[in-house]
Amino acid sequence: MTDTPGENPMTCPVCSAPATPPKCGTCGRPALAPFEGTDLLVLDGVRHTYGSGPGEVHALREVDMRVRRGEITLIVGPSGGGKTTALLVMGLLLKPTAGQVRLAGQSMEDASESERTRARLLQLGFVFQQFNLIKSLTARENVMVPMRYAGVSKKHAGERASEVLTALGLGHRVDHRPADLSGGEKQRVAVARALALGPQVVLADEPTANLDSVAGQRVVEKLAELASANGTSVVIVTHDTRLAPIADRLLRLEDGALVEQDVSAFAGGHP
Repeated sequence: MTDTPGENPMTCPVCSAPATPPKCGTCGRPALAPFEGTDLLVLDGVRHTYGSGPGEVHALREVDMRVRRGEITLIVGPSGGGKTTALLVMGLLLKPTAGQVRLAGQSMEDASESERTRARLLQLGFVFQQFNLIKSLTARENVMVPMRYAGVSKKHAGERASEVLTALGLGHRVDHRPADLSGGEKQRVAVARALALGPQVVLADEPTANLDSVAGQRVVEKLAELASANGTSVVIVTHDTRLAPIADRLLRLEDGALVEQDVSAFAGGHP
């Protein structure tokens, strides 16, 4: 993750103004030097083990993975197959036992905790199974939280939050608190929060698990639509193969090993 002054300006994803490092002069969002490569997130030979000796568990075994710009990648597999560990590694929340993780061309192997935190804030977006909304805040205020933490002005954070919520069909619910929202609406607020700062990659952990099939499908379709329009990649970890039709790639993770599968074989939600 580089932010060298003097680089060609990026278009700020929050306010759409030209922005050069170290930050957007209009809204205050930190500005990063543009990454021109195709592979936004790369795992090379990643292994991770828990425990040692006879009880050692190999959660990931020599995993190689490329998350390409603008692609929707679905990772499926049984419980205990390594999906959660893979997501933690991709999200820079867990350092693998061995192997390389690169984000926008930069190796994260020797990154400090503050550098990893900054990368999670500016380059990665997260959608959680349990929504993780702050109950005392409105939908708009929940979406504003990471932007304000990143240094975006209150005015521009509020405008951007309203913009993304409206794009997700929640323009009429921006001032409602989580207790007044349905499960599908809560998850759309979570999606808006993940997209608001303009991340390079969004990581979604079982985003449909707490929703009925119709609501879950709509949420994921909206996530894919908005992300693709902005060149953002999405990685969805799920048991729900009914989401396969929205994916560009389908990967199966079982016993710590990753295998690519034919998306068309899951067109009806079943292999």
